[in-house]
Amino acid sequence: MNNLATTLEQRHAKYGSYQNNARVTQAIMDILMTGENAQALSAAHKETLHMVAHKMSRIVNGDPMYEDSWFDIAGYAQRMLEIIQSISPNVPKKELKTIGGVGRFGNPDEAIV
Repeated sequence: MNNLATTLEQRHAKYGSYQNNARVTQAIMDILMTGENAQALSAAHKETLHMVAHKMSRIVNGDPMYEDSWFDIAGYAQRMLEIIQSISPNVPKKELKTIGGVGRFGNPDEAIV
């Protein structure tokens, strides 16, 4: 089996089928985009929501105990906070913290990316 086929097989086992993930992700996005302020969202807002929806879909279609999916959601939220803070300098600086001050691999210095 070639590298791509192996990767796709591993992803299917970890996250569920691509078709189910596409269906769930787009259903979440369809609901989110009915919000009163959805049309006012920036591209960064929309993409952050899309990536979080994608990770949520992977969680409900695949392995809900896979830490990386949850860690990625926190990372996308942190990046959006950084964008908001960079364009709104009067907003108090906030940062997501790892639970217990320890990163996903036990390293207290690990940054959320």
